[in-house]
Amino acid sequence: GKEVAVKAYRAGEQCRKQGFVEAKFLEATVAARKTWLPEEGVVAMLDHFLQDASSSSHACLVLEVMGPSVYELGRRCRGDKLPHGIVLAIARDTLQGLDFLHR
Repeated sequence: GKEVAVKAYRAGEQCRKQGFVEAKFLEATVAARKTWLPEEGVVAMLDHFLQDASSSSHACLVLEVMGPSVYELGRRCRGDKLPHGIVLAIARDTLQGLDFLHR
């Protein structure tokens, strides 16, 4: 089994719609995957589905795992600030992803 990340949206019509907007956007990037490099900072969506709960339903996205979250990085660091090198790496990855999406 491959490790994946699951992003579950809150219940409610507005959140469910937002989940499907994001799914549609990520599906549109699939055609660009022929030139996609993991270093380009854009997560790949592997699947999406609607999870029915007792009183509502949640939009869910199944995504590749790209590494630890910013929250997890913060938990691993001492003090209340991320080290300068980590902040620069996050900024670089974010800008590379934006650059890829704008091509």
